[in-house]
Amino acid sequence: MKIIKMMGCSILFSGALSLASAPVFAENQSSLQKTNITKKQEMHDKSWFQEMDKNGDGKISKQEFEQAADSRFASMDTNKDTHVSIQEFVASAKTWKKEHAGNYSRHGNHSL
Repeated sequence: MKIIKMMGCSILFSGALSLASAPVFAENQSSLQKTNITKKQEMHDKSWFQEMDKNGDGKISKQEFEQAADSRFASMDTNKDTHVSIQEFVASAKTWKKEHAGNYSRHGNHSL
């Protein structure tokens, strides 16, 4: 069970890291387009953060992080066998991409 929890945390941390470190726009976009994409990304990041910050103290505790990881893992484990297969992982990644397609430019570095 500890390995599953660590894997869930790892998956969630990887997602958070990709959000924080990914380039949001390409060099050939206009300033206005860059500004709009940046604002959209910032709104998305704040929303994601607030969703994880259950007690609203402006910080994500280890417990809040682990709860989010558990929830993410549970949503990926569609057959509820306490394991995420490669098929479940890929399906989850595709769903995530569809749900978040408008939050990044087509040049963003988000390859799940």
